[in-house]
Amino acid sequence: MTEAALRFTDIVNTASEFAAVARSLQNIVGTVNNQSEQLARTLLLLSGLIAEVREGLPIIEQRIGQMIARSEQGVRPNQETLGAVSRHPAESIQATRA
Repeated sequence: MTEAALRFTDIVNTASEFAAVARSLQNIVGTVNNQSEQLARTLLLLSGLIAEVREGLPIIEQRIGQMIARSEQGVRPNQETLGAVSRHPAESIQATRA
């Protein structure tokens, strides 16, 4: 009878340990499911941002081209003025003194 009681106690202890492991696994699975859902939402947001960036890049490229063109328009007259000064330095100095 004592041996049967010990075996029964071992079975009850093993069952209790199994139940604790099952609860722990259930918590882990729940956490993984939550993380999976959060990841799916984040990836959806990221794909939307990538689409917006993809649409915006040509506009940015166009504006950069416009800025370069404007800066070149301002640089050319200055280069021409400096070129004239460097070709005729004596006349340029006399003109600035007058």
